[in-house]
Amino acid sequence: HNQALTTLSSRDVDICLIPEVKFDLKRLAEFIRSRLDSRGKCLVVVAEGAGEEAMKADFLAKENGTDASGNKLRNDIGLWLQDNLKSLLRSDGSDVSFKYIDPTYMVRAVPSCAADNIYCTFLAHNAVHGAFAGYTGFVTGTVNGKHVLLPMKEVVSTSRRVVVGDSFWTRLVSSTGQPSFSD
Repeated sequence: HNQALTTLSSRDVDICLIPEVKFDLKRLAEFIRSRLDSRGKCLVVVAEGAGEEAMKADFLAKENGTDASGNKLRNDIGLWLQDNLKSLLRSDGSDVSFKYIDPTYMVRAVPSCAADNIYCTFLAHNAVHGAFAGYTGFVTGTVNGKHVLLPMKEVVSTSRRVVVGDSFWTRLVSSTGQPSFSD
């Protein structure tokens, strides 16, 4: 969901790959080639979980594995895409350069601003107040401008999904000009 929002707000993105939309690697490479030929660049934004089906042929999926937070472990789509797209796009002898940027490192490298510091202080204070009140299994956050304690089970019970048939996804596809990359 965040990658789709980023794509829609950026206006620089040529392709957005999300888990809800399957893609064929060869069709993706063809579209990237056409963008490179017409614009000289192609910016691809990839959401975690995108391409799981396409990667299964190359990797053993990390079945039933979870990280320390309980999130499903996934194969690294970014590196997999880069390797496979390099071989497909360079197969005709053309020199295509790739820049793979993992944003997790960028986020950690950016110094926090005053608003971030204040917000984190509020979150920390609320977490301490909740613990002193005897609560467990909660997270702190902001809902409708109010600082609240939320039950962890409720927060992780569902994930944000992009509804491919709604106007949000239609706007994104119109913004990027990307076709369907599936059969």
